[in-house]
Amino acid sequence: MAHGIDIEVGGIVPLSHFMIKGEEDALVYQTYFTQEMLKQGYLASTSFYASYAHSAKIIREYLENVGDIFKRIADLMNVEKGVEKALDSAVCHGHFARLN
Repeated sequence: MAHGIDIEVGGIVPLSHFMIKGEEDALVYQTYFTQEMLKQGYLASTSFYASYAHSAKIIREYLENVGDIFKRIADLMNVEKGVEKALDSAVCHGHFARLN
């Protein structure tokens, strides 16, 4: 648990992913996480693909930002549909599909 939220981690070490579990749909949490990471200057999702380009400093800063967003999610979880209400756009799609 991070900041009191239930997080399921999967994948292999260099290609890991996580899913936030709670009252709202997992895609709501994923959308909020991506939205807030974009505001911090990261093009991020609930997957992480490590590479040799990632220095200890880069990873430390990334994890600090992730922690901040997990804290915000934890705070919003105390309000009914709080995370979904905090979205700036529609919830992301859960799979690849044609849009037209």
